[in-house]
Parts: sequence; C-alpha cells; structure tokens
Amino acid sequence: MGKEDQIERVQSLFIKKILHLNPLTPGYLLRLETGRLPLGLNTLKNNIQFWIRCLNLDDSRITKQAFNALLNMKSGNSEKNWCFQLRDQICSLGFPFVWEKQDPILIKKLLPQILESFINNSIQRDYTSIENSTRYAHYKLYKTNITPERYLNNPNTPLYFVRIFSQLRLNLDTIRVKDKIIKLKSTEEPNCQLCNTPNDIRHILIDCSTYTSLRSKLLRTLTPSNLHIFLNDDRNLYKLVYFISKTIAHTSVLN
Repeated sequence: MGKEDQIERVQSLFIKKILHLNPLTPGYLLRLETGRLPLGLNTLKNNIQFWIRCLNLDDSRITKQAFNALLNMKSGNSEKNWCFQLRDQICSLGFPFVWEKQDPILIKKLLPQILESFINNSIQRDYTSIENSTRYAHYKLYKTNITPERYLNNPNTPLYFVRIFSQLRLNLDTIRVKDKIIKLKSTEEPNCQLCNTPNDIRHILIDCSTYTSLRSKLLRTLTPSNLHIFLNDDRNLYKLVYFISKTIAHTSVLN
C-alpha cells in the first residue's frame, strides 16, 4: 500500500502515449474520458481479502502473529504499518465499525459496499477537480456521464481517428497528426499566424477565416454555442478528423 499514485502515473502515461495526448494532461481527465477506475481499487480489494484471510488463520501461524503485532501497535509510523494504512482507508470510506469489529464474516459481507464507496469517492474527486480547474473548464461541458466515451469503444474506428478526436476533446493548444506535432499556441506566438487572433483548437474549428470554405462543407452545423455538443457526439468524428487533416496538418507552427 502507499504506492498507488506511482502506479497510476505509469498507467496514465501509457494512455497519453496511445492517444497522443499532451504529457501534462491530468489523470482525472484520462479516467473520466476512458471510464477507467483508479488502480487503487484493485489494491484495496486485494488488501481486504488478505485481511479476511489473516483473521481466519490459526493463532499459531506466523502470518497471524505478525498481523496481530501490527494490529496491536499503539503508535508508530503509519506509512510502515500495513494495518494502520488499511484502517485509515476503511474508516475514510465510512466503515470504521467494520475495522473495530475485526469480523471476517462481516467484512466479506460488506466488501461490495466498501468497494462501491471507493469508486464513488474517486469519481467525485475527479469531477471536483474539473469544477476547480480553470485550464480544463471546457471539459465539464463534454463529460455528461461516468461511462467510457463511445468513440473509444468502437472497434471499427481507426486508431488514427480516435487519437485526433480525443485530442480535440482533451488538448488545448497542441495536436499531433500522424508524425507531426502542431503547436497552435506558444509564449512567443500566442496568435494565429493566418488571422492574428488568439490561437487554439477552438479558433481553428470555429473562427479562423482561412478555413471558412472547408468549414461550411464539413462542419455546417458547428457554432460557438454548440461546440461542446459537437465534440460530445461521436457521429461527428469522421467530419472533424477530415477537417483537421486538411487544415492543421498543412499549417503547423512546429514541425
């Protein structure tokens, strides 16, 4: 226990590489977009099951004696005491009475509820992170459910299309098209080189006058007021990818 954050970072890095997302994309966005639960859920489940096994062991077993020694410690470094760590987590989820009773039958009975509480708390923390974010405030308009986004689960959609669509939803000022990384905004050049106004993905999709003709053909129904709806509908995936391929890929700021 205590290493969940490190494991979570490895998993997040893998998702970012697969979807070609910005390396700074926060983990809570990745979990909400993919519907992936924190890996800490598996850790908690395994620890509770081990807890039950310890309680069921005969007192003569070394494992049971070690467990009782940790359990009966009055003080010490909680980071090095497995029982203290599990106790704190069980209590934080709203089940202090379960820890106090040390009853394997009760623990097994309430295990699904404990895990459900962990899941609900994790999802709530991720949504709270969105609410408190100023950089990713736009995402709260896209994310209307706690399930994985449909475009990620369609086996018939090419990975190239999935990558671009996910970047349009999660990235702000960079996008990777095949082997090109296009940086739409930088400290030195924050404005669009074509129309000299603040540049980002929203500008390319809606405002940039250079693409008015192409936009009228592919994205006729897209407006500033319905961008969040447009990017929340996977039926627009092919139109958006084709538009991006025809525009941003040919006007890259950074090759």
